[in-house]
Amino acid sequence: MIDYELLRFWGPSSSAKFILRGRKVIARVVEAVGDSSRASRIIGRFGRLYLAVSDPVLRGYELDADTRSANLVGNGATAAALREVAVLSKGWDAYVEGYLEPAVAAQRRPADVFASFSEFLEFPDRRSQLAKAIGTPSAQPRSTYSPHASLADRLSAVASLPEDNTQDKSGRALDMLREPGRVIDSVHEWMFQDLELTTATWEEIVPEAGRVAAREGARKLVRLGQEGELGDKLSVATQLDIIRYGLADEMVRPLFDEGTPLEAERQMASLLVTAFLATAAIEAGTASYRFSWAAPLQLVDAQGQAENLSALVDAALADPGRLAALELWLRTHKVGMDLELGDDDGPDVVPVRPGLSADSLPEGPDSGPDQGSRVDPVGADGAAAGSGLLLLQRALGRP
Repeated sequence: MIDYELLRFWGPSSSAKFILRGRKVIARVVEAVGDSSRASRIIGRFGRLYLAVSDPVLRGYELDADTRSANLVGNGATAAALREVAVLSKGWDAYVEGYLEPAVAAQRRPADVFASFSEFLEFPDRRSQLAKAIGTPSAQPRSTYSPHASLADRLSAVASLPEDNTQDKSGRALDMLREPGRVIDSVHEWMFQDLELTTATWEEIVPEAGRVAAREGARKLVRLGQEGELGDKLSVATQLDIIRYGLADEMVRPLFDEGTPLEAERQMASLLVTAFLATAAIEAGTASYRFSWAAPLQLVDAQGQAENLSALVDAALADPGRLAALELWLRTHKVGMDLELGDDDGPDVVPVRPGLSADSLPEGPDSGPDQGSRVDPVGADGAAAGSGLLLLQRALGRP
């Protein structure tokens, strides 16, 4: 892969580095000006023209670099490296979003980020899951300005080359460094600079990270209730009534643009309601989050048994007649109907360093309150909901 990167950017007559720089500049400008301004439309037209011209050029450079890499190290080694990098990239995204970002949000960090990532990768069946996920379309679309050819196209191009008998003699990339430990320390320092984080084990990190993530989701739901004039705090009883009257989707609708599919509203309602009820159970002392590489932020009961609260919430949202199962869960966990949550309790979420975000998570039985959509429903000022939420008041018969 080192051969490939060198050849792609510095190969004969390669202008890829300049083209890529131009694409990145256009992408940043488009993001900065937004989607609705006249400037964005002008830049968008220029960007589409730039893409139309540069796409074939970059694709040619990328495939040519693969071919030259195969000539250096062999077809088999090149194909294996392409597959391995794809698995590592997918795994890193899942590890960062599922474990590292929640840890940082809770002002925690592991002692060795990369050793933990290695443990994550070596969890049974993890690599096969990641390899399978690579061929599955992502829930979040790839950036328009991403220059890479698909893995399938690159592997096909390598497979079309004449057979060779070159043996793979490559070793670990770290072995090419004189002081790999110092390099890793420098990367750690860069990742967490300007953040005051406590180093801890994952067994210590996950319960706090899960609590903070759930609490933040609960606070967002409370703010929606405040905008709908349901009061400064939101009680468990009121939230169940909102589900009973089939108004949970209505509660989160102001977070989305007009015409957003009901499925997206339902997913957000499920995420926030699950976070709200998980927070209530945590405050009651009957639930917590447990560390496992099987799935991030596993909710468990006081005996350590895995919970599936999100499934109960999904069922109740789909059919209010199934709310009884959710009410039974709350009674079992000693969560009183009069328990109220406000938006001013609990620690603030620490911003995660830019560049650590990801777009995938490993599947698991209960992957925590923030799995799925990464929409930020409520800004720092909490002003997101609109007059449509007042329907809740009328349905609940509030004065």
